[in-house]
Amino acid sequence: MFAEAEESGLDMSTLGDGKPTYEEVPDVRADRQRQIMEFLAPATAEVLDEELSNPQGNDSWIPTAGDRLRVIQNEEEEEEWAHLRHIGRDLTQL
Repeated sequence: MFAEAEESGLDMSTLGDGKPTYEEVPDVRADRQRQIMEFLAPATAEVLDEELSNPQGNDSWIPTAGDRLRVIQNEEEEEEWAHLRHIGRDLTQL
């Protein structure tokens, strides 16, 4: 989630406090992956093409379920790459 999400008017209540402890991170990540897999298991093209409300509350873009999944996937991939870059940097410094 980007730093200005709350100021942009996004509903933050679905995210909990957004600050899991180091020990909780693997469980939180696994839970997010499980939720996506449970959604995708029975998903059809019709389900992924279903238009949903815009989470930002405007009608300039009407996202589909597939659009929302792509956003989640992109965020996950960017986060994984950021972690890998930091690990590589930190290990070379050690």
